[in-house]
Amino acid sequence: MIVVDSTLIIDYLNGKDDAKNLYEKISKADLIFTTIFNYQETTFLPIHKDSDKSLAEVNSFFEKIKLLYPTKNSVLITNRISSFLKKKGMTVEIVDCLIAGIVIENNAKLLTLNKKHFQHMPNLVMYEEK
Repeated sequence: MIVVDSTLIIDYLNGKDDAKNLYEKISKADLIFTTIFNYQETTFLPIHKDSDKSLAEVNSFFEKIKLLYPTKNSVLITNRISSFLKKKGMTVEIVDCLIAGIVIENNAKLLTLNKKHFQHMPNLVMYEEK
């Protein structure tokens, strides 16, 4: 099971070849999910720009993959991640911690094009291209 981050989704929707090739590769072999937070981030700009066409394209993409939502357990995992990072003097957006919490709870791998945001999170397994 792979959870794709908004970085991959946005690049895919913008037609970037690397993102398109990677998504096509993983979609043939694995179960693909994303989080409600990635959906929110990806739909914000088309709504902000009043672009119904762009929003329709985004929603069409999201028909292909399932959304994961936070649970009480994933929120506890999120808080552990955030606490761990704060104790180490690191600041990470809470949304990234929430995404990581959901990924960990579901025993999934995270596929992101911005590993810097997630690299220090304990127990988070990153998708590595083979």
